Amino acid sequence: MSDWFSSRELSVGYNRQKVLENLTCHITTGETIGLVGANGSGKTTLLKTMLGLIPPLAGEMSTARDKIVAYIPQAHEVDELFPFTLREIIEMGASAELKPWQAPGSAISDKVDAALLQTGLIEKAEWLFSNLSGGQKQRAILAQALVRRPDVMILDEPTRGLDIVQTQHFLSTLEQLRQRNGLTMIFVSHILEDIVGIAGRIFMLSDCRMQILSELNADSIVAFKKHLIAVAENKNYE
Repeated sequence: MSDWFSSRELSVGYNRQKVLENLTCHITTGETIGLVGANGSGKTTLLKTMLGLIPPLAGEMSTARDKIVAYIPQAHEVDELFPFTLREIIEMGASAELKPWQAPGSAISDKVDAALLQTGLIEKAEWLFSNLSGGQKQRAILAQALVRRPDVMILDEPTRGLDIVQTQHFLSTLEQLRQRNGLTMIFVSHILEDIVGIAGRIFMLSDCRMQILSELNADSIVAFKKHLIAVAENKNYE
């Protein structure tokens, strides 16, 4: 299969200040990658570079530009001040494809229904978004992205704030979507346990470098948690 993204000795950062350097990697179409690292490790900077939002500082990179990319934020980032129903929230994602003079029609309605079915939310379609559980809200944001029929999904810590049952339901939904739609996924998190069962490989960012892990064991998870604690303690000390 072809690569959605590839790099060779890539360095990324801002204003000539390198955040990550000498990155050589690839992401195959249809692959699920876990992207992990402490706050400030460069996860967002790397993603913005992959998407062409900021230029690389050095090295080579290539991203397939013919692919539709969807970004799935954390559910709490959605403004709940307005009384939107779940269906209306998802229609907002579909409406992005319309021209200014076009009104939503049956085609949009069909896409919304399909997204609701794929995420197991069809029975909640007329509920207010604010009345959904945390797990249902996160699946709603996922459904909003699905109406655009993306090829690539970037998920920004989607399981943060979810309990164990909600997390497992969300991860199961993701895996079903990946298998059914052939999606390429980048799962951003600092919770390795949530990534282990879904990601084929894990890109671990630390100290301006990337370590690529093909599998995780208990020792590597403990080591990563100790690293997160050390980073947090250093920042508090500063």
